Formats: sequence, C-alpha cells, structure tokens
Amino acid sequence: EVGRRLAYEVLNRFYGMTKLPVSPRWGEVRTEGEKLIITLEGRHPLRPGQSVSGFEVMYEGRGWESTEARTEKRSVSLSINGKERIKAIRYAWKNCGELSIRNTKGFPASPMIIGFQD
Repeated sequence: EVGRRLAYEVLNRFYGMTKLPVSPRWGEVRTEGEKLIITLEGRHPLRPGQSVSGFEVMYEGRGWESTEARTEKRSVSLSINGKERIKAIRYAWKNCGELSIRNTKGFPASPMIIGFQD
C-alpha cells in the first residue's frame, strides 16, 4: 500500500500523470466561532461526516489537548474554545495508530503541525 501511494505521488509530481489519486494536502486554516476549519487540497474529496481522531490543540499557557474533529467534503472541522488563544494544532503527531483522514480514493492525509504567531 505504501509503495503504491509513493509511486502515485512520484508519477503525479515528476511525470505529469495528474489523473492518478494522491493524498490530500493541508491548506488554509480559519476560525468560525467555536470551530477551527482546515481546508485540505486535492483532486479527490474527503469522506464527509466522519468523526476523526488524532487532532490536538495547544492553547496559550497550556499543553497539548485532544479535540474532536469531523470531516467535510474538502475540510476538517475541529472543536475549539473560541475564547482562548491557540498556539498550535497538530494531527497524528504521536504514535496514535492509523491515520483517520482519507479521501474517497482511500489515500490518507499526512501528519502535520501548524504553529500560530502573534
């Protein structure tokens, strides 16, 4: 499975075979009240309406805390405390098992960490 995904990435990026499925890529991050929305870029949509694990949020003055997340067609929505300042978010950063965000072709989103500056 890993070899197939890697081969598709190489064929897509370096040989212009853009119709092959590839993993979704992390994009824009924005807040909407009590939610943090992270857009995922890619040709194939995510599997919407799924509860996903592996997301953590770091609020100012505190350590990493797990948070609930759900997939939409082209984004992931995280539950946050909209009154506190977020320092960073991360996904699948610990040894947490299988990557739970996949597009409709079954390709997983990679682990990530995003820091927010003042």
